[in-house]
Amino acid sequence: MINSKEFSVLLDSEVIFVTFFGTKLN
Repeated sequence: MINSKEFSVLLDSEVIFVTFFGTKLN
């Protein structure tokens, strides 16, 4: 089981990834 710190880092990079491609497509 992953701990909350690793999970939040993973979530942050996913948000950045989605935001980056979202702006690139528009």
